[in-house]
Amino acid sequence: MAPIEYLEETSGPAVKVEINGLEFLVPTSWHILITDNETYQLDTVPIANCAKIECLAFIMTPDNMKFRTSPVKVLEFIPHAQLVHPMINKGTALQHPVGLICERDNFFQATVSIGPFDLYKYLTEKIVGDLIS
Repeated sequence: MAPIEYLEETSGPAVKVEINGLEFLVPTSWHILITDNETYQLDTVPIANCAKIECLAFIMTPDNMKFRTSPVKVLEFIPHAQLVHPMINKGTALQHPVGLICERDNFFQATVSIGPFDLYKYLTEKIVGDLIS
């Protein structure tokens, strides 16, 4: 994890999404890390595509390495939004918090990987186990 050194502002179309019960805005040009519950294949797709097809965001926590997913629900299209976010270097993504997960009286902060870059070339033929092992 890299420290946040600079903030950037992105202007343009955005979508309001809901993941793990938390709603937030994401630029439509950004990508999200998704997976398949059967094959465990990883991929990044434009967040706007989640309005057309069912996407399962790959959920990560800093506390354990369990396989978790959550549907990405696109709630609203916003034609013009101004969003402030940390500067994201090419070939990387941002771990965005999406609320808490409760397991046996323990609470874990859940995050998803989103960002302005398509990381597909880094994820070719990668599965969930390649990230969490």
